[in-house]
Amino acid sequence: MTLELASVVGLLMSVEASPDVLAENIAAYRAQESLSRAAADDLIAKYVALEFVRGELSYADADVAMNNLVSLDAHGFDYAGFAYQVYLHFDNGEYRRPSDPEDSIPWQQYTLPGVMALLKERGIDIWLWPPV
Repeated sequence: MTLELASVVGLLMSVEASPDVLAENIAAYRAQESLSRAAADDLIAKYVALEFVRGELSYADADVAMNNLVSLDAHGFDYAGFAYQVYLHFDNGEYRRPSDPEDSIPWQQYTLPGVMALLKERGIDIWLWPPV
């Protein structure tokens, strides 16, 4: 069975997929592509980030994907890597701060500009296609 990155991300966005199914599919993708855990996580995060900034993924779907990715890998996750930086930007969009205007939308104020700045800092063209 050949797994596409989009399919792996689709599973990560699913609220119905069990952690075991997610872990098995990610492990299969890593093996198929001969990627380390950190390299695969970074590739998945890059895909999510690019699809989000282009408007192809909603904030909610991208946030679920990144939360699932980090929670699945909690015991071996690279907390200094690109994937974690992407995760933190999505995490920043989950709540409104007391100092934020009442009509603010946290993901628009924090996540989108943060992810775009991270991609730019890493020299990643947001119009790169395919998004990996």
